[in-house]
Amino acid sequence: MNDYIEVDYITLDDGKKYIVTDKITIDNDTYLYLNNEKDYSDFCIKKIIPDNDEELRGIESKDEFDKALNAFLDKNKNILKEE
Repeated sequence: MNDYIEVDYITLDDGKKYIVTDKITIDNDTYLYLNNEKDYSDFCIKKIIPDNDEELRGIESKDEFDKALNAFLDKNKNILKEE
């Protein structure tokens, strides 16, 4: 028996298709964590614009990026392993 995981995709303005790796809400801001489907080293974090779930925005500051990245790492630490 094969177990399949349903995967969500999104196409950004650059025309590249990304896999939605995670979605996390922090302090009333929701972030999407995306991996390029053809290049898994191409990882980005986008912020969902309030009142418009279809619009995404890049991270505005290093502090905001660090906050969003740390939330992702904390949430997924059991599956992320250091080598």
